[in-house]
Amino acid sequence: MRRHAIIGGFVAVLVSAMPQAARAQAASDRVIGRQGATQVSFQAFIGGSIVETSATSTDFQAFYFGAYDIGYFASEHFVFSFGNQFNGEINSGSAKPSLSGNVGGTYYFAPQSTASLYVKGIYSFRMTNRSEGDVGDALGSIGLQAAVRNNTSIFFEGGYGRSLKDGGSGVIQSSVGFRVLF
Repeated sequence: MRRHAIIGGFVAVLVSAMPQAARAQAASDRVIGRQGATQVSFQAFIGGSIVETSATSTDFQAFYFGAYDIGYFASEHFVFSFGNQFNGEINSGSAKPSLSGNVGGTYYFAPQSTASLYVKGIYSFRMTNRSEGDVGDALGSIGLQAAVRNNTSIFFEGGYGRSLKDGGSGVIQSSVGFRVLF
């Protein structure tokens, strides 16, 4: 126990001896973003359920989703982004995987800190398996992003998306992922 106290005291002396500028630099490296930086985002989800197909048999059905986007900090707070998302179902009959393109923007409220709330808007359009009259989807979300390293952060977001087709349906969405800053 005494050894731990001595080591702890030694570390405290080293940290206090570190120049104030070096400590400030280490803290300032962990930011969400800065003007002119590029940000790459990744997220994925797999879910499933067991469905009763008859009185004596069941079937497993699954859904998968993945997305990436590349964003550019056009200003200190605003990120313009584009990317792709893919989704599909496993063991659900005629459902085919689809690929969509995304274009959107994100506004960070405190990008120079280690954590920031943000709002985001995306227009998504199917590139494969389009149905007649499909004009895309719009999604709005709010999220929290926190820096875990000097160029890596995690995010949690939730939002509402709606098909832009006449009479299109809406869906509540949530996601978790990570972003890398270059």
